[in-house]
Amino acid sequence: MGNSPKPHVVVLDDHITPYRVPIFSHLHQEDVDLRVLYCTARLPERQWEIPKRLPYPYEILPNLQIRLRRAPFGEPRVILVNPTLWWRLLHLRPDAVVGYAYSLPTWTAFAYARTTGTPFISWCTDTLHTERFLDGWQRRIRRMIIPRAHACLTPSTAGLARFVYWGAQPDRVRIVPQGPDVSVIQKTVRAIREGEVERGPSDGAVILYVASLTERKGVALLLDAFRRVHAQLPGTRLQLVGEGPLREELAQKIEAWGLGDAVQLVGFVPHTELATWYARADVFVLPTLEDTYAVALAEAAAYGLPIVTTPFAGAAAEVLREGLNGVVIDPRDPEQFAQCIVGILSDKEALARMGGNSIEVARGLGPDVAASRFAEAVNLALG
Repeated sequence: MGNSPKPHVVVLDDHITPYRVPIFSHLHQEDVDLRVLYCTARLPERQWEIPKRLPYPYEILPNLQIRLRRAPFGEPRVILVNPTLWWRLLHLRPDAVVGYAYSLPTWTAFAYARTTGTPFISWCTDTLHTERFLDGWQRRIRRMIIPRAHACLTPSTAGLARFVYWGAQPDRVRIVPQGPDVSVIQKTVRAIREGEVERGPSDGAVILYVASLTERKGVALLLDAFRRVHAQLPGTRLQLVGEGPLREELAQKIEAWGLGDAVQLVGFVPHTELATWYARADVFVLPTLEDTYAVALAEAAAYGLPIVTTPFAGAAAEVLREGLNGVVIDPRDPEQFAQCIVGILSDKEALARMGGNSIEVARGLGPDVAASRFAEAVNLALG
């Protein structure tokens, strides 16, 4: 931004998420005078650890939470109410306001921006697929806010198409990816692998899944496909990292199908401890039926894993290069799903090649790239 003073930008985010912290940190250090207003510290269904200290100015606003259910999978939906938000914005007097998604706090921030003439930037991770069940009021809010935003932010090309659908001009949208720093990840991988004994030729491949154990994530479909994989490649193992309402059902199927020695229900693992699971895996599989982005895909790519996922992941187009570092499948066809995994695991040279390609793809998804695109949107909004 040259030698001019950094613009004062307030970002309104719904809660603290570990994968956005590096983006905000880069943005604050390099490009803008940033302050993040969090509507709450953590949503009830999120289990990840919240950092004790964040490397940029932030506040957690007083809040009330109204819990509902979201179609079609019945997962929790939280409506946040922040009574002091308007007054904080009046006090901070930012040069630009960034509102995440279209909750009541974002509507408040948009109203503040319109009232005071402050440029407003709309930031959302949704896609047309994840918004297919919007009601009439939710649609009206998007048609009110998005065409009037001075710039828009999304992590994916699917999100860009969604913004255009709701009335944004394509040249006002910037894609801000959500991925880890590859150089840091690869140092961690080398350190982990140096301290481990190499696998023998009889050791089977490891398939890794990192997500909640819910219908939406498609974990039951993965287990169904895996029993077919295991029948062809008996040494193969499946590690399910995460917690959720399907855990008991999965445990019963694992026992009934005789997969107790092949499938590990790992449970919840803090984000800071996921590295060992990624580093020991051979392929990453996320059979999601609906995801706005799916940050785990970008993480898996940074760890150098071939990826199998679905077209229902918002990040699929950003993280996947079909045939180069992974495959996009329909998880509802268990036979095709299984054969796809078998094909990847059966070709060791392709497995290594895909892993290397994943690392190269992940280099373009890091927090430095995201912060640069974010700053472009701020410049665009400020004109």
